[in-house]
Amino acid sequence: MSWTSSENVSLKIPTSEIKTFFSSIYILISMNREKMISMVKRYMEDLYCKWQYSIIDEIIHPECMIETVSLFGAAKWLRGKEGARARVEMSRQAFPDADWSANDYIVEDNKVAVHWRLKGTHRGAFFGIEATFNPIDVNGVSIFHFRDGLICQIRQYMDSMQVVNQLNIFQHLEDEDLSQYMATVGKILRIMSSNFPEKEE
Repeated sequence: MSWTSSENVSLKIPTSEIKTFFSSIYILISMNREKMISMVKRYMEDLYCKWQYSIIDEIIHPECMIETVSLFGAAKWLRGKEGARARVEMSRQAFPDADWSANDYIVEDNKVAVHWRLKGTHRGAFFGIEATFNPIDVNGVSIFHFRDGLICQIRQYMDSMQVVNQLNIFQHLEDEDLSQYMATVGKILRIMSSNFPEKEE
């Protein structure tokens, strides 16, 4: 293959070198893709199932932002490694036998979307609801953003009504708390109908 500049200088590039170049690019993209999926797996399996807090320093960016949209906290941001630890500790307290499994991964640019399934037993306080010891089996989607080779943002969307039904949450709420939860439901519906999620600083 040859290439001619505006100055009529001909530059010949062997076809084999072009193939090698694009092959190398493909390998780099594939390696990056596998690395991102591997980090997401470690986040879900090692951190949220085995409670290995030490990997937070290995995979979480210092400026990481974590957002959960559910009936229990619409667009709540947690920041940095301490925010990640707080999020894990809340899950561990509520569902110490949590079993997270990924059903599917979608990778695009610096993002990984994962459809997950969570099984466990409600053995501790969960957003003010004391342990019911009921089993849960819920689905959700998390979107991971990467920067500098680390997870820099996580947006999690959980099927909250599955949790509400399986834990019989409304039976455990006083009238005042029930009103608060219903107000949260309204807020979530507004967020879902908006182009951009609301963020609480």
